[in-house]
Amino acid sequence: GWADMSGYPADMSRYPANDTARRLVTVSHQCNPTGVACDLCARKWLFVIATGRSGSTTVEQMLNALPQVQITGEHAGAFKYWRKLWEGMEITNSRKTMPFLHEHVSQNMFYCHIQDWYWKHSDGTCKNGEATVHGFKEVRYNDRANIDWLKEVFPCAKFIFSYREDVSHYSSFKEKLSKEYLEEERDLLKWYTSDENPWNSQTFAMPLEALGSTQRWDNLLEWIEHPECKHQFTLHANHVVTMGDGSVAAGFNSDDRGGVYLCNGEPVPPLERGSP
Repeated sequence: GWADMSGYPADMSRYPANDTARRLVTVSHQCNPTGVACDLCARKWLFVIATGRSGSTTVEQMLNALPQVQITGEHAGAFKYWRKLWEGMEITNSRKTMPFLHEHVSQNMFYCHIQDWYWKHSDGTCKNGEATVHGFKEVRYNDRANIDWLKEVFPCAKFIFSYREDVSHYSSFKEKLSKEYLEEERDLLKWYTSDENPWNSQTFAMPLEALGSTQRWDNLLEWIEHPECKHQFTLHANHVVTMGDGSVAAGFNSDDRGGVYLCNGEPVPPLERGSP
């Protein structure tokens, strides 16, 4: 609903010497109610932050096989632009001269708008709109500034960090990067899951080398509050399957293998390739 207007007009002390500014601010404030603050922890969020070539698409697909979980793919690092926009809003909030005539932008409301956008973007018609856990996976946020701001905007979210323990076997776009850089990138993500991180209870490490581990997947399922589901097979993004014992089998078919999970004793197949 509409915001409570009883607190208007705005505090004119921001414009003590300019009657025109006072009048414009009052009109602007009355015509543009700022809304009501939201609870940034009201929704369940799950993010996969990865180094690239680390099995993150496999993690995304495995998560999307779960009931009521909807994880979207990469978005070219668009969250960085939300952060840049907020930096501009902070500058605007700090200016009190006539050229910057503007009501104070609420940090809480700005973060609420970001959450609303991602919630709608990751829902649509997928799973009939019944997903209760939303999120995305991205390989472009491997620095403290963006990870910490993501945590600020989504303070109660859970984060899965995906990386390669062995950085010597990268291929494609990673092959031109130095080993030292790749190790630094990996070690940063590992730090977030360590005891040194004060919010490490909201993080989970899923290195490439552990994708075939049934125990690791079962721990993850427990951590994201799906204890009714048990890992059976790991569906790779290229449709090669890692079995629970770590062996590899090609040509996965959910009909003859029974599904990637057993949830309440029933097999749960993966989403069709290309499904949202």
